[in-house]
Amino acid sequence: MANRATSRNTPPVSLIVTPCDQRGLFLRSLRSATAQDYSNLQVIVANDGGQDLPGLVASLGDPRIVLSPASASRQVGAMVNAALGLAGGQYVAHLLGGDVHYSRHVSSLVAALEDSPDCSVAYGDLYKTYFKPSGNTPVVLGKALAGGDDFDRLLLCRQDCIRLSAVMHRRSLLEQAGGFDEELPALAEWDFLRRLAFFGDFVHMPEVTGECFQPIVGEGGPPPEDPDPKFLERCALAVRAKRPPKPWPKMPDLSIILVPPNRADATRAALEQIRRETFTPHQVYLPLARGELALLEGDMTNVVPVPVEPDSPADARVDKAVGRCQGDHVAVVFGEVSAKPAWVEFPLHALTQGSSDWAFLVPGQPDGTWAAVFRKDELMRVRRSAPAISVRRSLQAAGVALREPPAASHPFRRGRILAEARKLQRDGCWQQAAEAVSRLGESWKTTPAVGRQALLALYHAGREDEALDLSRRLNQRHPTVNTLLLEGKLLRRAGKVHEAVAALREAHAALTRG
Repeated sequence: MANRATSRNTPPVSLIVTPCDQRGLFLRSLRSATAQDYSNLQVIVANDGGQDLPGLVASLGDPRIVLSPASASRQVGAMVNAALGLAGGQYVAHLLGGDVHYSRHVSSLVAALEDSPDCSVAYGDLYKTYFKPSGNTPVVLGKALAGGDDFDRLLLCRQDCIRLSAVMHRRSLLEQAGGFDEELPALAEWDFLRRLAFFGDFVHMPEVTGECFQPIVGEGGPPPEDPDPKFLERCALAVRAKRPPKPWPKMPDLSIILVPPNRADATRAALEQIRRETFTPHQVYLPLARGELALLEGDMTNVVPVPVEPDSPADARVDKAVGRCQGDHVAVVFGEVSAKPAWVEFPLHALTQGSSDWAFLVPGQPDGTWAAVFRKDELMRVRRSAPAISVRRSLQAAGVALREPPAASHPFRRGRILAEARKLQRDGCWQQAAEAVSRLGESWKTTPAVGRQALLALYHAGREDEALDLSRRLNQRHPTVNTLLLEGKLLRRAGKVHEAVAALREAHAALTRG
């Protein structure tokens, strides 16, 4: 794949390099940008205002490098936006200071986008390279694959799971999604990628084309400065709460109609739970009397007040709110909500994955609470046919038997099974770990995350024939240091010495590359 775009055509690419405080590592990043095997390349250095930066850039003597204007703010968002303003490429790639791209990185991602005209974003895989700082030349201690999974839009809404250095996108996508948020003090890269996912599809290229570096401080070194967890949590909640202007052609939108008990404290508690645990883009609709709404103070982010008469029945309140809902799917909650992780995403995911059902109960709610997620058009149809009776009775009259979503449709079922397998592995229960992973089925085994977990479990469980077959399948599609080492060991035990040596040499080359 790496050379297909070069041999066919070379659309212009702008590669934006973001500096870091360790200038030696930054220069290493910049050299990797200029060493690409792709000819039609513009390299833009995002200017952090450092007095030494122009000299560092000039020292490379490469006319393709452009230094963006320095911004008044040293926030990442302001620096990258200034660089984006200079980008003339059809495609835009990113490289965070300290990371490196292998020479085929740009050409491989261009090929992925050229081969996927319906996709707006492509990303490859990176090694997370653990190193010990040593002047301008880091001492590499080990490498592990960072990520390696195919695209999951819901997972990207939940957490920062794609490294910006792995990404290339069409520049035209910025017209819809915009650039970086210059107000975010942290997690601006995640916010940017999450916003791209509202407007474009992502294609995953299962090839390691670079490295992100993770320092390991040795004896006598200063302890790493970890960001305040509460600060990062506040930033993460701010990212999750964002709703760019509509229309969104790719992202689901959820409307949550909350009919809480007639207590302001219960309403505030429910809103806080929903705010903290809901990561699907959403708005909460509150059909309350004006006096009740006036009692609610504080953060009302993504909350839409729906004034109703004080004596309005609960079902009439839902009917008034549903007519204002913007989402294609609606969650209705009567009572005190229990918003645990993926509480509403579970039934929502079941509805959006081709299910013939159009409504599911929200599992795990306390006694006295009734909650369900619907396709909005179907809910409105049922309510128009029987507005004089309750929501639950109108569903029964329409022949809708509500049930909880099936366990297999949980959006993070794979992650939960892998977590179970890892726990079993830590306890030395390798056979049970292999059986846990096998519950995901054969099709999952060749995806990188599941495949690596299954391979490790099979290897330590003594199921060497199965492990060797899986290692070969993984390494044909997605070779990594660890999977190549395991294949080499398995081949040696099988008496295939020459093949074992070849696998170990390839693992050594991957370990020392970059």
